[in-house]
This record gives sequence, C-alpha cells and structure tokens, in this order.
Amino acid sequence: LITLSLGGCNGEIRTASGFQTRDSNKGNICVIPAGQSYSARMEGESEHLAMFLDPSLVMRAASESRVTPASKVEVVESCAPGDPVINSIGMALLAELESERLGGRLYAESLANVLAVHMLRHYTSSRQQDRRLVGGMSGQKLQLVLSFIDANYDRDLSLAEQALREASLRLC
Repeated sequence: LITLSLGGCNGEIRTASGFQTRDSNKGNICVIPAGQSYSARMEGESEHLAMFLDPSLVMRAASESRVTPASKVEVVESCAPGDPVINSIGMALLAELESERLGGRLYAESLANVLAVHMLRHYTSSRQQDRRLVGGMSGQKLQLVLSFIDANYDRDLSLAEQALREASLRLC
C-alpha cells in the first residue's frame, strides 16, 4: 500500500510491527508492505490516494534488475515528507482513472511498472549476505601459479615437485 496525502490531515497510522506516524502534510507518502496489517485513525476530513501495488511487480523488477536473489527483496515501511516520483505517478494514475482515455489500461500498467522500479530503488531492503572473500592468494601469487601452470602444463609433475612449488609460493 502506498498512500499519498492530497491534503493535510491530523491522525496516525500504525502497523503490526510497531511502526507509527502522526499527522501528514500535502504530498506526504506512506509505504506499507503487502500483507502487513495496519490501522489508520484520522481526525476530521482528509483526502488520500491509496495505491495498491502488486508485490509480484516489485519482485519482477528485482529479477529483471538482476538483484540476486530477488526473493530476498522486501519493501520497507516508511513515511516521507514527499516523493516527487510517487506524487507524479499517483496523480497520473488518478487523472487516467477519471478520464477513461484510449489505452488507459496499458498506460496504467506502464505507470505501475515505473512505480515498481522506483519502489525497488528507494523503498526496499535487500537481505543479501555480504559476500566477502577471506584468505586466498594475492594477485602476485596468483600470477606466479598461473605462470607455473603455463610453463609445466605438458609435463608430468610428481607430487614432490608440486609440493616444492607450493612451499616456494608460501615464501613469496
């Protein structure tokens, strides 16, 4: 769920995870991940545009953007004072809904795809593990090993000769 405040309001939004925000100004946005239960309490009149983005669109955007693995991408709940991209997409979707022009469905689907990529870039966390390589050879040692292999590729080296070469590499 992505909400866009079309006018200021007093109230609060709470999610099951404990996230909460109070009072919003025109242009404020709130993002609540799919499946996350929430409650909203408004005081007085307020006008919001609620956009329900299919989570599969964000997953497809992650997959096509080569985020590995796409299944580890999660939309993060947040509220922000404004996001010009979400504002523009929301207003374009609202105008399209009200106009019923030719190609409206294609237009709306295209905007939904743009929104999904924007969400991927700005409102997700990737739970990928930091893949640091520990140990291994320095570039200089690797070059020595490759030179040794190249020079001795066609020879039948004994185990003792290979061990001797390994010991000399350790001294480098």
